[in-house]
Amino acid sequence: MKRIYFYDILRGIAIIVVIVIHTLALEWSSTFDLVDRTLTPTLGIVITFYVGTMGGIFHYMMGSVMAFTMYKKVVEQKIALNKLVISGFVKGIILLICHYIFRSVFSFNAGILYHFLKEGVWIKPTVYSVISTSTFATLGWTSIIVSCLLGILFRNEGYKKTKRNNIILIAIATPIIALSPIVRSTLAPIATDLINDGNIFRAVIFGFLSYDEFPLFPYAAYGILGAILGIKLATLDKNKKKFSNIFLDLFALIWIIIGIIGLIRMGGMDIASYYDYDTVSLYRESYKQFTQIGVILIVTQHCIQWYDRVDNEKLIIRNHRTRFIMHISDISLTVFLFEGITTILLHHVANFILPTNWNNYMWVVVCFAILNVFLWMIYANILTKRQKQGPVERFLRFVIKLLSGSKVKKKKTEIEVPLIEN
Repeated sequence: MKRIYFYDILRGIAIIVVIVIHTLALEWSSTFDLVDRTLTPTLGIVITFYVGTMGGIFHYMMGSVMAFTMYKKVVEQKIALNKLVISGFVKGIILLICHYIFRSVFSFNAGILYHFLKEGVWIKPTVYSVISTSTFATLGWTSIIVSCLLGILFRNEGYKKTKRNNIILIAIATPIIALSPIVRSTLAPIATDLINDGNIFRAVIFGFLSYDEFPLFPYAAYGILGAILGIKLATLDKNKKKFSNIFLDLFALIWIIIGIIGLIRMGGMDIASYYDYDTVSLYRESYKQFTQIGVILIVTQHCIQWYDRVDNEKLIIRNHRTRFIMHISDISLTVFLFEGITTILLHHVANFILPTNWNNYMWVVVCFAILNVFLWMIYANILTKRQKQGPVERFLRFVIKLLSGSKVKKKKTEIEVPLIEN
């Protein structure tokens, strides 16, 4: 197995969902009615909210892909282990830099360029743009944490001790998940106080641990769990068709059950409390994430079994049929960084050619979102035909090659960075 093709499909679908969810959230006029509780969410909206907040799947994919790649490279002695660790560390730093650029320039929350294009006025960078997290930030930490962990486990031929490595990774990930509601409910109020007191440095630290949508508790665990599946895929016997692990299924099922019980006790999911930091809201969010962890574990390993573990001829046909999804998958970092800007530009076009109340109707906003996706897919297809990468992906590879000394090919490889939800 040379590449996990299902991850290309999953990443492509995920970035399409990101565009649609962000467009609906930003353009549909009734979004704020949901937040203000003046509009009761339908079942469809609740399901969309659940799926749209499953950003942990990108962290899981990153951990899985990194473990898969590092194991293959170490065994084949193509790249030294220390260079692979450095590569992961550099990648993480770049993603953290991208996070601050995204939040302060392009984000709809505090981005100065976004607000200028939307409202025609320049705003000052806010404390929020420094303290708040995003998937960029947590993916950066995932890259650093997973590469360092695997560097420790794989040294002195430790990569051969698969059972030991899996036990250690499970032992690290489990308490991170289990303690996330306690840690968040304890530290998030402290982060709020630090923000109000102007203690930015400490607020950033507490923010990454517990604050905003993507804190390290529990998101650091996603990449660590993904590494288990990545190692299993890398060590898979070529002649063995089935690789799904009953232990991972049971582990996932336990978290789903705990999450459902917790959500029932907390009164179920509450869309309006997504940005709240009181104890009930944080526990509710953590229990929702427990169920998502279980779903991600089950879906990824069984869909890889279904998609990738087939004969080569069938796989080629499948990849051809899904090529447009793969194309947009290849520029997912670029899409995520700039899709807010393209959305606001399309918003002005829509205001010019459509009635003034066009965003009152969800079906019109959905069509708007589909158009946004379609334009990005055209751009991705053009880049693929020209055998070029997205600008962000190209820059990421150049810097990694420059600082780590790793040989990085121009064409996509299994080192691809999966992305992302805001």
